[in-house]
Amino acid sequence: MNDTLLTKICSIYWPITFIIGISLNTVLYWLIFTKTTKVFKSMKYFLVPSNTAQTFITFIGFFFQGRLIYNSQSLATLGQGWCRSFGPVACLYSYNLILVVLSVVIMVNLHTLYYRMISIYHQDKSAVARRSGVFAIHYLFSICSLIMSHIRSGDMSSASMASVYNETINEHPGYDFEAFAPFGGYRDVHSVWNKIMTYSYATMAFYAPIFGFYCRHRTLKILDLRINSLSEKTIAQFKSVVHGLTLQVLLPLFNYVPAAVFNTYNQGHTNDPFVFAQYTLTIFFTIPAIFDPILNIYFIIPYRNAIKRLVKFKIVIQSTSAPTSVAKQSSIIVTKSTKVV
Repeated sequence: MNDTLLTKICSIYWPITFIIGISLNTVLYWLIFTKTTKVFKSMKYFLVPSNTAQTFITFIGFFFQGRLIYNSQSLATLGQGWCRSFGPVACLYSYNLILVVLSVVIMVNLHTLYYRMISIYHQDKSAVARRSGVFAIHYLFSICSLIMSHIRSGDMSSASMASVYNETINEHPGYDFEAFAPFGGYRDVHSVWNKIMTYSYATMAFYAPIFGFYCRHRTLKILDLRINSLSEKTIAQFKSVVHGLTLQVLLPLFNYVPAAVFNTYNQGHTNDPFVFAQYTLTIFFTIPAIFDPILNIYFIIPYRNAIKRLVKFKIVIQSTSAPTSVAKQSSIIVTKSTKVV
């Protein structure tokens, strides 16, 4: 598949995912602020920032619409979206922001799962708050990634961006860059900071699912022990949330690991890259912005029930309005036939 066709496919893909992502996250906002029950009241403090971060990723993904091309010495960050109008540096920063906010989403989802576990295990609220505060150290990863992403960007002058552009054009003369030019990127892809960022995100992609499975196992075990002290309905709701959160923390394993594999391959095969992989990295990174709200809506039972009631209400309205319209048509026909007589 040539790059021109892939560029056209992505130009269709990004607007569709943008509309779907914004719609789903808007629905989730409505559910969080209007349908959250007392049992899940504390989850609002996690759901709101998580959903806000996913909404931001949806916006920045559409703004960027990125393609990454590895050269011998540099990494070109090509933008097909609105960032192109603001220049190469805007597209470079868009890619950096996606990575940083992505780490925030992963940590918030992991924190939510951990909070469910300790809130069920500890009856003392101060103990829960204390342990939750200790877990907040994980957010240092996001802060560090923000700092490192700025450092690894290096020289962002016009001359540096032009250098990346010229190297990309010279090493990939068969590519069609019309939809992306002008562009820039990281001038030194082999720098220590680039390697640190790569290894850090690879570690996070494996750490989140492993720690998430541990929290899931512990939470379900605690719920089984507390079966006599909690109502059957509450246990069912807690278990459903735990299953949904586990799937959310598994997303890095299914999305970011394949993207990292493709990315590593292209980095080592600049003369014969896997062209499809140049587009998949930003696509894989923005997929959770669609799946996360779906998982939250389905596995948080009050939200699922609210959507079911809404759908049933619309069906009832349509079914009751249909006979009325038929009756009106029948009366018109009778009136006309009477006039004819």
